[in-house]
Amino acid sequence: MTEKPIVLGVISDPHFGSLWGLWPKNHRNKDGGSRILNPGQEYLSECWQDFQTWLPPKLDVLMVAGDASDGDGRKDAGIYQVTPDVDEQVDAGVEALGPLAARADLLYVVDGTRYHGWPRDAKTLAQKLGAVQHPVGSYAPPVWSIEVGGVYIELWHKLSDAQIYTAQAMQRETMFSRTVAEAKGFSTDLIIVGHWHSYRAYEDGAMTVLTVPCWELQTPWAQAKPNLWMPNIGGLVVYLYPDNRGKGMRLIDWEKRIYPLPKREVSHIAITGTGKKRKLTTT
Repeated sequence: MTEKPIVLGVISDPHFGSLWGLWPKNHRNKDGGSRILNPGQEYLSECWQDFQTWLPPKLDVLMVAGDASDGDGRKDAGIYQVTPDVDEQVDAGVEALGPLAARADLLYVVDGTRYHGWPRDAKTLAQKLGAVQHPVGSYAPPVWSIEVGGVYIELWHKLSDAQIYTAQAMQRETMFSRTVAEAKGFSTDLIIVGHWHSYRAYEDGAMTVLTVPCWELQTPWAQAKPNLWMPNIGGLVVYLYPDNRGKGMRLIDWEKRIYPLPKREVSHIAITGTGKKRKLTTT
């Protein structure tokens, strides 16, 4: 392999503004006050600090695969949010992501799910962080097609929903990509997507698909299927070796950093007495 790979830092779905998402400690809001983090956010903050230490000190590219902010929470009247104010969510995102963006020569951001994004939030956040501007004008387009050293990458947010048989959904994307390669004008080497809130890796011949861990704990929406929609917290480092093409060596390699989830709260019932005197109490 080449001595010095091209290094990509990749994160997704921080959902700034969600009560279950990432929020910078001591962030000053519009009225000058700060918000108290709940225990889950305290844990995420600890993981985030560790993640920044784990990442290489110098990145060639930082990628954010969507859902940077949580939106206005209109379906739940904002009750599950630190704040439904998208401007404040953007400011918090800039504060949290700024140190990582400063490590990278280039920043690429894509938009996320429509429910979590107003027309301006992801684009404003990306622009404030100094992200690359897409030729059509947006700082957070739906998809980025990126060529670096002859390696072709596609970055977008939403892969087909699949909580089981995930490899099948990922394989389907490789098939779609190959089908339209001529129309696009290139053959994709690497697809990077978010949305699933979990890490998966799939290799199909010369093509790799990576789904990126998230920075949001299990929300009430996810708890509707509590044993199915379990997130992975963390991110990826991807290494590109353009000089290895055609040499029988890896063109793409990666490392993941995934943090354990807080243990689920259990209501314990104590049994005292027997027969008619038996009593159940919570402990």
